[in-house]
Amino acid sequence: MKKVFYALIFLLCISAGAFPEITLVGETHGIENIYNEELKLYRDFYKNGGRHYFFEIGYNTAQLLNFWMNREGNELLDVIHGNWSGTLSGGEFTYNFLLAIKKEFPETVFHGIDVEHQFKTNGMIYLDYLERNGLQGSKRYDRAMESIKQGKNFYSKKNGDRYREKCLTENFLREYESVKGEDVFGVFGSVHTAKSVTGRGSFATMGMNLLKAGLDYNEFNLSDMIWKKSPDHIINLRINGISYRAGYYGTQSLRGMKEFDSRDFYVLLNSSITELNSHGRKFKKTGNYLPQGNFPMKLEEGKVYVLDYFYTDGTMESEIHICDGKRKDGQLVTYQVR
Repeated sequence: MKKVFYALIFLLCISAGAFPEITLVGETHGIENIYNEELKLYRDFYKNGGRHYFFEIGYNTAQLLNFWMNREGNELLDVIHGNWSGTLSGGEFTYNFLLAIKKEFPETVFHGIDVEHQFKTNGMIYLDYLERNGLQGSKRYDRAMESIKQGKNFYSKKNGDRYREKCLTENFLREYESVKGEDVFGVFGSVHTAKSVTGRGSFATMGMNLLKAGLDYNEFNLSDMIWKKSPDHIINLRINGISYRAGYYGTQSLRGMKEFDSRDFYVLLNSSITELNSHGRKFKKTGNYLPQGNFPMKLEEGKVYVLDYFYTDGTMESEIHICDGKRKDGQLVTYQVR
C-alpha cells in the first residue's frame, strides 16, 4: 500500500511538468548559531522566489503561525511559543528566529509536517477556530483532526519513532503535492533529513522515504557546526567534597522556559563515573536524560558532565550526568545520576 502511495505522488509530480527544487536543512533544535545559518540559507531561497517553509511542527500549529504572519503584533506567537515551553523549541532563540522570519520574509507560508505534538493546546486552538467558523467536514478540518490523531498515536505507541517517521513522510508528500510545482525549503532535526540510517534503528528516515518516492533534495546538515572543540577555561570543580579538574563550556540562556534562567556546562577531565564511585558514594541513574542537542560540546561515551541550573528566583541546582553510549531518537544521551 505504501509503495502505491509513493508511486502516486511520483506520477502527480510528473504530470505537473517538473519537480520543484527541494532544500532540506538538518538541524539540532534551539541553537542560536544554527538559526543564524538557517536564516542565511532561507534568505537565498526567498530571494529566488521561494515561499513554502516545511517545518517540523504539526499541521495545526503551522496554520496558527500563518495566522500570526498575517496579523499585527505577536500575541498569537506568544501563545504558540508558550505551548512549546519545556521543549527544545521553547527558548528565546526559536522565538527570535520566528520574529526574523516575519520581519524579513513576510510572504512565507508555513507547512506543518510533523505529528501534532501540542495536540492538547495549539492543536485544539486551531480546531476550535475551524468549528467556530462552521468548517467541520472541510479538508482543513479533516487534516487538523488527522494531525491531532497522529500526535496522540505517537505518544501512545511503543514503536512511536517508527510511526512518526512514517507520518513525517506522508505529511511531507501531501504538502509537497499541494504546492503544485513550487520550490520547497524545509527544516527538520538532522536525523529526519538523513539519506541513510543514523542510529535510529532499522527503520528508514523521512529522507530515505522521500528518495524512495522519487524526490531527491539538497541537504544541508548544520548539526555538526555547533560543537565547541575545547573548553573556555579549566577549573577545579568540587563534587561531594572531592576536587576534580573540569572544562567549562559556557552558559546557555533558558529564558522563556518556566522558572529557568540559564545553565552552565562542565565536563570532568580524566575522571569517570567509576572514579566518582570509588570515593565512597555509589551514583545511580535517576531516569532523567538529556539528548546531545542540549549540549554545546560533542558528547563522548564514558565522560561525566555537570550542569549548573540557575533559576529566576536566584537559586541554583547542580546535576551530574554520565554518557554510557546509549541513544534516543538517533542522538547520544546523558543520564542524570545521584
